[in-house]
Amino acid sequence: MNERIRKASEWFQRQVVRRIDWGVLMNAYHQRRESGEGSTVSAAQRYKRQATVYREKSIDDWKTAVAAATDPDDPRRGLLYTFYQALYRDEHLQTTIDNRVLPIQQSEFRLVDKNGNEDSQAAGLLRRPWFHDLIRIYFLHRMQGVSLVDLSHLNADMEIDYVEEIPMSNFIPQRGIILREEYDTAGWSYREGALEPYYVQFGNAWSLGMLNELAIILLAKKLGMGAWMNYIEKYGVPPVFVISDRQDKKRMDDLFEMMLDFRNNYFGILAGQERVEYGKEAGGNTTDAFLPLEERCDNQVSKRLLGQTGTTENGAWEGTAKVHERVEKTRHESDKMLFMFYFNHVIIPKLVRISPVYRPLENLRLEWDDTETLDIKEFIDAVVRMSPYYEFDIKELVERTGLPVTGMRGMSGESPVAPGPTPRPPVNPQKKKSEPGREKPGIADTVNALYYPDGSMPEAAGLSLEEKIRDRVLKRLAGKGFDVGKEIDPDLFAHTFDCLDKAVSKGFGKVEYGTPDYDFLEELRHNNAVFAAFKTHRQQNEIHARLFDEDGKRKDFDHFRKDTAGIFQDYNVNWLRTEYDTAVRRARFAADFRSCRANKDLYPNLEWLPSVSATPREAHRAFYGQIRSLEDPFWDTNYPGNLWNCKCGIRSTDKPVNATGDAAPVPAAPGLDKNPATSGEVFTGSHPYIKGASKEAEKAVEKFVGPAVYTINGIKQIPVLGGTDMKINKIVADVENEIRMNKSHETGMVIGKNGKILVDKRGESFRVKFTDGECDLMKDAVVTHNHPRGWGYGDRDLGRMGNSFSMDDLSLAVYNDVAEIRAVTPNYTFSLKRPEKGWGVDIKKLISDYSKEDRKLKNEFGKRIQKGTLTVTQANATHYHILAKRICKKYGWEYMKGKTR
Repeated sequence: MNERIRKASEWFQRQVVRRIDWGVLMNAYHQRRESGEGSTVSAAQRYKRQATVYREKSIDDWKTAVAAATDPDDPRRGLLYTFYQALYRDEHLQTTIDNRVLPIQQSEFRLVDKNGNEDSQAAGLLRRPWFHDLIRIYFLHRMQGVSLVDLSHLNADMEIDYVEEIPMSNFIPQRGIILREEYDTAGWSYREGALEPYYVQFGNAWSLGMLNELAIILLAKKLGMGAWMNYIEKYGVPPVFVISDRQDKKRMDDLFEMMLDFRNNYFGILAGQERVEYGKEAGGNTTDAFLPLEERCDNQVSKRLLGQTGTTENGAWEGTAKVHERVEKTRHESDKMLFMFYFNHVIIPKLVRISPVYRPLENLRLEWDDTETLDIKEFIDAVVRMSPYYEFDIKELVERTGLPVTGMRGMSGESPVAPGPTPRPPVNPQKKKSEPGREKPGIADTVNALYYPDGSMPEAAGLSLEEKIRDRVLKRLAGKGFDVGKEIDPDLFAHTFDCLDKAVSKGFGKVEYGTPDYDFLEELRHNNAVFAAFKTHRQQNEIHARLFDEDGKRKDFDHFRKDTAGIFQDYNVNWLRTEYDTAVRRARFAADFRSCRANKDLYPNLEWLPSVSATPREAHRAFYGQIRSLEDPFWDTNYPGNLWNCKCGIRSTDKPVNATGDAAPVPAAPGLDKNPATSGEVFTGSHPYIKGASKEAEKAVEKFVGPAVYTINGIKQIPVLGGTDMKINKIVADVENEIRMNKSHETGMVIGKNGKILVDKRGESFRVKFTDGECDLMKDAVVTHNHPRGWGYGDRDLGRMGNSFSMDDLSLAVYNDVAEIRAVTPNYTFSLKRPEKGWGVDIKKLISDYSKEDRKLKNEFGKRIQKGTLTVTQANATHYHILAKRICKKYGWEYMKGKTR
């Protein structure tokens, strides 16, 4: 009986709350006595707003704020709130947050019932500004740990007018109360009572969010910017001197007073031989000291929030932005999924209770509409192809295309019919069912025989795709706008890459940033990405091939889903389990082998350890216990892990060698035929996913994955050629790291596409002469050389940057059809790549255009120097770089400049 009375009372209370004026309700609520607190909340306002005061923040402020927020007895977030507000003033952080939030705010959504029927009228209730603000407040909880939103602001129509975030200083999430002032000990509950529907808390009460992780990075950036400003203020303005023959104190005092006012008045009165002179500015480029710190901090922020840097960074790496967008998309999908959970399970029930306007939402749920539509060109092309067989709604065509269609052209006779059999309409106007050059689907027999030669398949629990992700993949592959030949499905790629990335991290172990091991781990991770992309391309083509039946008719979704279940089981469960285990073992072997080499002075030999498998195979048994020198060529082709599911091992030892000479080789399995410790490859190009892949697949992978960025001491090197071959990236970068240190002469190097050094030639002080025979080797090769002139300038001088390409450099590349020409200076690398269709210009025209642009640029610089907007030092340091940019823009060449040391 008591329970019934309680429920009836709550129902009556809710009805009253829905009908009463909000201002009256809040006034009455604030005057009530807080249960168990013994204090009264003011009726004047719900919480007292604090003035915004910006003060510099330090690490001590951060430590104090975190300690106050995590105090188990009295957690307070006021200090953390003001600290985070100071961090939010970082422009790059705000841009990165926008990159994370705006795509979700702009995403299409729909409201559907339990049967999947869409209610567009109900969805209209959410197409309001407050819904966009709600999404942003929701995301902020990921930045600051927790956020509280107020839904109580209703307009005269009983709709939400706007939503408001309650400052962290004015609520205690652990207690579920809102405070009028920051240090109040009592407040009103937002989790219980009649006001409970009007507040939504996002996040965990004890979480501090990503800003806590980024605090040190952002503080370091602010400190660096402040130091930069101090440097400019102190050294950026040249000193001013007065030279006078007078030595009497009165005249000296007069001149001193005059100079105090000189910077404001810009004139002074001198006598006799007196004169004013300006001192020299401080030498060096201040950006060399401070800009790298700012860029590093910004990159760390981008990586933490977006998983990459390409969508927030301009410059030499901007060409990879499309790849980075795909990486960023996984964050967006995660945000959308979590917001959908909050909205469906928490917010909709509250909206229904807040106002009868939102009653239609009661039995609905929010879904994100990921359907991709055809653009105008694709839509018109589809209409043109299908018009001989189908009739189209003229009104719909006009609305979609904007074309002023006034009627249908008259036609004599029947609809056009091709001679012979009745033509079948295209089975899929968005995609071609089969094209020459694409790999044939279906490699299950090949992979199963490779991975499981004895027919036994390991358990693969926990690796399967979630149902909703699988459905999303199927809808994307069956829908509009996705080309299975030219693109890579992001969900399938992420499932494979994330699994293999965890495997390599587990096998290789933790490494310190900026060390050679860190750079090598990045090589392994890039190889994983290439492998995952090729695998995804294979899988998506197999899936797409099941979209049509034997008669070329499109299957319904349920039939399509059922027929592709086996493909998902193979690629994303069974095979992925084997690939994960193999990646762990090969990464562990690479780490062990590299460690042994690092300690070869103490332990110069390697011992092959027996397999730990319950049923070891015979192939490697002959190697058990063999001890060979680390420098033995044996290890290039024979090593634990060159067969699938191999569980052998190695260890370093100072025991004497007991095996020498050539051993009977054990042929490496496809995909494992390179020593990962020396090649940087977990999986090689001989794997069935990759071997025999079409040119279209290779281009899709290259476009999706992006260049293989090799690093030296943590600094990214400019990618070589297409950037996907880590081997040649490493060879060229290491060569350049060596020749850039030649301070007295130029050195020219010609490197073939296979990484073989074809020419290594020492030149004169500022040039290298090549013979005709050496030039013949340059076709389709990489030519790199050093420009040592920059070594003649100080560390902080602009001239230290060195010069870009000369006319001779460009002529050499074009005349000999070089694939890429590169130049290195003390701290920079310049790169120029040949377009796919060739350089597109003859030497005579190149020289003529170069000379014109050179004269034009010199005239521009001369005028700027006369006006005082450019110094001679700045002109000399940037002339060849700007000239190269203009020439490359004219011809459509890919030109890069990057700080690589």
